[in-house]
Amino acid sequence: MFKLLVAISLPEVLKKQIETIGLELAKDKSKDPDTYHVTLAMLGRFNKDNFNQALMQKLEEALSNVELKTPFNLSLKSIGCFENGAKGNYLWVGVEKNDELVALKKSIDTALSREGISFDNKYEYNPHITIARPKDAGSPEIKSLLQKYNSFSPPPFEVKEFSIIKSAVSHEKIKTYKLA
Repeated sequence: MFKLLVAISLPEVLKKQIETIGLELAKDKSKDPDTYHVTLAMLGRFNKDNFNQALMQKLEEALSNVELKTPFNLSLKSIGCFENGAKGNYLWVGVEKNDELVALKKSIDTALSREGISFDNKYEYNPHITIARPKDAGSPEIKSLLQKYNSFSPPPFEVKEFSIIKSAVSHEKIKTYKLA
């Protein structure tokens, strides 16, 4: 079983910064930095029975028609937590929504819809990077550390591409689309 998503990967230097914070916040529940990404579209869960070459070709064709073709800068801001009860807790780094990110997301959604490819669009787009999944995100220690890193704001990075990513234990980029 794996998830398929369309996402922006992060530069290595930024992954290292975030990894340091994730390890301090959640120690052994910190995610592998190679899995850090900004989701643009969640396509769902798949296995060998419901994923095939025809679907992949349809997906590749849809994404090759994405209209935004210009690189843009993206800024990260603050660190927080989604407390989801039985579904678990997620510590995240916030991503500042800007016009270019919103336009890219909208263009991807439109391209997928045109091809009849279903994706999760039931929630308002809230861009973030999941960095850890601790059992008790409400603990005094984690709350204190979240306060410490609340003003986390590294320099912006340039988004030059997005990818189709197959996510299981690790991430595998299946295809990358340049914005240049």
